[in-house]
Amino acid sequence: MGRILVRYEGATQSKHRCQTTFNHNDECVVSSSESINSVTCWDTRSGSKQKSFIGHQDNIRWVEHSQTLPLMVSCGMDMRVRVWRAKGTSFP
Repeated sequence: MGRILVRYEGATQSKHRCQTTFNHNDECVVSSSESINSVTCWDTRSGSKQKSFIGHQDNIRWVEHSQTLPLMVSCGMDMRVRVWRAKGTSFP
């Protein structure tokens, strides 16, 4: 059995299951939060909450981060797909 290395707190998932993933350079952990219908990012090493991306009107069911760019996509029960990019980054 392993041990917990870092805890990422501040997001809830109680009704629906959603995966958690790393960003393109493994600096952030990305997941959804049902309580505020947001995509939440944490610093991978420290576990500190970095940013919440708010815009969905219902639960988020899927979050995926680009393997090469600072972009992520989320889809939710509000029948919307949203593309997000980190502030201060550019999209080619």
